[in-house]
Amino acid sequence: MRVPVPYRDVVPAVLAGVIVGLLAAADGGFFPSAWRLSTILFCSLAGIALLMRERIAVARVEIVLFGLIAGAAAWIGLSSAWSDDPSLSLLELERALVYVTAVGAAILLLDRDRIEALLTGIVAAVVAVAIVALSSGESAAGSLMGPVGYANALGILCVLAILLAPVLRPVLAVAAVVPLGLTLVLTGSRGAWLALAAGLCTAAIVRFGRRGLALGALAAVTGAAVLLVAAPALDLGDRPHYWRAAFRQYEEDPLLGSGAGTFQLHWPEHRPSDLTVLDPPDVLDAHSLYLEALAELGIVGLALVVAALAVPLWAFRKRLGDPLTSLLAPPYAAFLVHAGLDWDWEMPAVTLSGLVCGTAAAVAARGDGSRIESRARLGLLAVALGVAAVAAARFLLGPDVEQAPPTA
Repeated sequence: MRVPVPYRDVVPAVLAGVIVGLLAAADGGFFPSAWRLSTILFCSLAGIALLMRERIAVARVEIVLFGLIAGAAAWIGLSSAWSDDPSLSLLELERALVYVTAVGAAILLLDRDRIEALLTGIVAAVVAVAIVALSSGESAAGSLMGPVGYANALGILCVLAILLAPVLRPVLAVAAVVPLGLTLVLTGSRGAWLALAAGLCTAAIVRFGRRGLALGALAAVTGAAVLLVAAPALDLGDRPHYWRAAFRQYEEDPLLGSGAGTFQLHWPEHRPSDLTVLDPPDVLDAHSLYLEALAELGIVGLALVVAALAVPLWAFRKRLGDPLTSLLAPPYAAFLVHAGLDWDWEMPAVTLSGLVCGTAAAVAARGDGSRIESRARLGLLAVALGVAAVAAARFLLGPDVEQAPPTA
């Protein structure tokens, strides 16, 4: 599919490219200073939309998506009340606010005609990051990581851009896939290749329209069976240790969890006694969004996270056969798979790219929507200003995390 980008759509393309590109270049947005600046930016964009757009309409699916991701962020913040370390949980809330404000700004700013331009900007940004990574040759343990600072994060960014490449003209798409594919190979990221396979399978499934639902269910069952049989032979690195530790942490408090950000506190208790089997032995994250949410936020927190991420799947189901569904579903499926295999949530450059695809699916399913009236606009504007003010204060006064992201 070729979708030319009109001149009037240059702004959303450039904006998306700059945001994703800068976050990717800043260690993937891993550190709190990047979260706070991103939150200020997204609140500002939301404010501009509320003040400048003559008509803003939203559909129920968009309201549900925003409500659930805001609910997940609220639960992360509430977990500080029972957390083993409230300061860590409040820090996690700051990161979650990046995703809440980004989804909110996208809903307010986007309409169906601007989606392709936004995606074009993301692809361009990731291509630029890939070229920088190839030219710099910066690596860890032989795996190319570039300015992102983590090979697996660079790998999944390349996968998302490869799956979004059809938004470009055919010649440009081929030109983009070459550096993206080479970078993906040099990262050595097995999880990224699995995500690419999931995305390509999804592309094949959505091609068949509603008949693809049965095919998708069959593929999922078959894939799960193959994975169970092949699991002992798969080289998952240290991940099984992290996943077992997360599940043991969950068993200690199944309903509420031990508080957002506390996996690193429980890891010393549950890690293998023989530390020589681990590289590195000190781990911050469970390398799975879903298991980490279960361990830190309990059943309630996991339910909120999964429900929020599932909303775009409903939008895809309602619009099978739509060209935008064919474009957006594969990268979103790849993101969902990879989020279960690595710490994508901790890398805003990755999670924002995935969430953009999901939010765009909800926007594409909008139809006429319900108009946001003046009183509601003022209320939303007040909330955006309040969140931006808190983020600005934290940026100026709050400490940053000096600990480097893990490399495994």
